[in-house]
Amino acid sequence: MSSIYRAIVGMKNYSILFFPAIILFICSSNFLHVFGSLNLATFLINVDAVFDNIKTGPSLLNLFNIPLPKFITNEQALYIGFTLGFIGYKKSFVPIENFVSIITKITNFVLKRIFIPMLPLFIFGMTLKMINDGIFEMLIKNASLFATMFVVLITYLAILLLISSGFSIIKGYKITVNILPAVLTALSSMSSTIALPFSLKASHKNTISKGFSDFFMPATVNIHMIGDCIIIPFLIVIVLNVFGFSLPVEKIPLFAFLFMITKFSGAGIPGGTVFIMVPLMVKILNFTPQMSLLITSMYIVIDPFATSTSVMANNLFVIVLDKILVAFGKSKLQKK
Repeated sequence: MSSIYRAIVGMKNYSILFFPAIILFICSSNFLHVFGSLNLATFLINVDAVFDNIKTGPSLLNLFNIPLPKFITNEQALYIGFTLGFIGYKKSFVPIENFVSIITKITNFVLKRIFIPMLPLFIFGMTLKMINDGIFEMLIKNASLFATMFVVLITYLAILLLISSGFSIIKGYKITVNILPAVLTALSSMSSTIALPFSLKASHKNTISKGFSDFFMPATVNIHMIGDCIIIPFLIVIVLNVFGFSLPVEKIPLFAFLFMITKFSGAGIPGGTVFIMVPLMVKILNFTPQMSLLITSMYIVIDPFATSTSVMANNLFVIVLDKILVAFGKSKLQKK
């Protein structure tokens, strides 16, 4: 809720025309990337007879369960965040600002001081469970599945780099050198926000209209995550195949649309995206608790690559959009 509010209110210092344009671009990009990745993953990934490798005997269970109260659902938080955000975009109200500030502080404390330090323990426990259930051995035997996913990522970034550089090898090299510090920061920190200063510095070197990059990069840092939009669909198809299911093709558009909407509530923490997307997988794709835990643990391990991919893609997108704005500005001058 607080993430959506901050994302929308943070745009009010810019032109009113930029706001709907950027929102439309982000929504369209997220939807098309998820939709295309799901279809591509369904076409490329095929796990034959791996379900037999999974043990059907007793599975490891939790030693204890801690019931946590749910005051509002993810969907309700999404709607409240948008509503408060649009109110704050028009006019600032001190009570709303104070409320969001308190929620943000509580959320950041729980996520950064409690949740993130427990992630290694979560991964360790999930690894033991996968070994016991025979899933870990199966994943190792089918490492080519993940290789396919990374080949798609690298190919996509290479094409985007060629487009942003105007198919010039020299310009492509300079762009890559400028972006590299931001990518390495994202890879090591698993945070697009921490890499933001380096992304801004790179965008200043790679673009002409500096004002646009100063607006685009902060506004999209946590809601336009191309790495998530490619990796999560591939992991979904892998997990479904592992458990002997196939992706319902008729549900791909609906899932891509809801993924696009829910992405606005993503928390800027390691694994933040997959945690808010798991409920969608459960409701739309009929994920079981075991499938949800498997995709969560796999994503957390791959998250550094997802974050660095998103940072790289955003830096390349701002170059492409900058060229479009410059060309549009020149055409207006020529008409005058």
